[in-house]
Amino acid sequence: MKSEIQSRLDTFKQDINLEPEVVGKNLNIFYSNLANLSEVDVAADELNELNEYYKASRSATDNRGSRIKRGEIIQKVIRIVS
Repeated sequence: MKSEIQSRLDTFKQDINLEPEVVGKNLNIFYSNLANLSEVDVAADELNELNEYYKASRSATDNRGSRIKRGEIIQKVIRIVS
């Protein structure tokens, strides 16, 4: 029997075709914006997502809710097609 994580991963893999160059570029942009949060000039929804990720990353790593929130945000970031 598959674990919940493996089932979610299989579903995720079926939904998208990841291109390493695009994923890398999107993650670099995301983490650069996160590192320069006070100076970044992005759309309001992206700024909100950056703030949510930052807040979730400041929570304890054993906080399941924070791990889920960070995962959801990163999932959105890597799905962006450049």
